Amino acid sequence: IFICIYHISDKYFLIHHAVARPFKAEMNANSVFLILSFIILWSSIVGYLTDYYKNREQLSYLKKIAYTDNLTSLSNRNALNGHFKNILSKSTQTGRQFACMIIDLNNFKDINDNYGHLIGDEILTLIGGKLKAAFKNTNHFLGRLGGDEFIVLAHYQNLSEIEAIANKIYNTVVEGNRIGNDLLKVGCCIGISLFPENGTTQKILMNLADVSLYKMKKQRLNGVCFYSSSATED
Repeated sequence: IFICIYHISDKYFLIHHAVARPFKAEMNANSVFLILSFIILWSSIVGYLTDYYKNREQLSYLKKIAYTDNLTSLSNRNALNGHFKNILSKSTQTGRQFACMIIDLNNFKDINDNYGHLIGDEILTLIGGKLKAAFKNTNHFLGRLGGDEFIVLAHYQNLSEIEAIANKIYNTVVEGNRIGNDLLKVGCCIGISLFPENGTTQKILMNLADVSLYKMKKQRLNGVCFYSSSATED
């Protein structure tokens, strides 16, 4: 591109500022060369811009794949790790509280066993879509951990706010899903840990939310459970 610009400017100067032009044919040749140089320059610019925006689109697409669950289109674990790091840093600086809520489906294995894994995937996709719609106008993080587990990270001021969010999640998940002529339902356990009350790292908060969740699952219960030290002792 820079070579083309140099030649164009050089020929432009010769054509328009030369003191004498011995041969008219030479001037015409220079004019033709100038036009061709402009064409080459424009083609180079267009090619560069095309490659630039094409590469940007490819990078954007690759980034989307890296941070998006391919089944539900929710955020995946890569996105969760980045968001968790940010929310911990900001919450530590500002003193804000947030809850880590892990959602696990009950009786989902029965659907896979009785209807097949494709139907199971369809149920997960429908539930993911309902959760996404439920949190559309919020700043809460929603993602899929894998299998039949989801996660929500939400700031709060009063504990009642988290209770309301958890109940909203529960009611959304246990709502029946119409697949053909069948109305398929799953149960739901939600384990909750709180920052900074229960922990100040991603590993601790997720582990304690899991502890609360599996305490309910062992008792074959559906519902919401906040972490308490008694859950660890059990």
